[in-house]
Amino acid sequence: MIQVSKYLDNVYVLQDRAMSNAILVIGKKRALLFDAGCGMDNIKEMVESITDLPLLVILSHGHFDHIAGSCQFDCAYLSSEDRVILEEYDDELINIWLNELSEKSNVIKLS
Repeated sequence: MIQVSKYLDNVYVLQDRAMSNAILVIGKKRALLFDAGCGMDNIKEMVESITDLPLLVILSHGHFDHIAGSCQFDCAYLSSEDRVILEEYDDELINIWLNELSEKSNVIKLS
C-alpha cells in the first residue's frame, strides 16, 4: 500500500499508509533509500520493483516512523547519536505507535 511519486528521472518519494515518506534516489551503479517508513507496508518489495541496483539504506534519525521499515533490509545505517533513542523503545511503546499510525491512516487498529 505504498504510494510512489516520481519527482525526477531518478528520484522517487515512497509514502506508506501511515504517511511516512522515504526517498529513493537511483544512481548509475547503486541506489539510496533515505528513511524506511514505519514498517506497516513492504517498502523493500516496492524498492525492488523500481530498481534492481545494490541499495544503501540511510536513516535520517531514530524515530519509529523513519526506521521501522529498515528491518526489511539486510543493512541500514543510523547515526550513533540517534541509537540512544532505540533504547527507549519497548513492545508496549511500539504497539501504541502502531495503533496511532493505524488510526491516522484509516486502517484496522492493531492489537
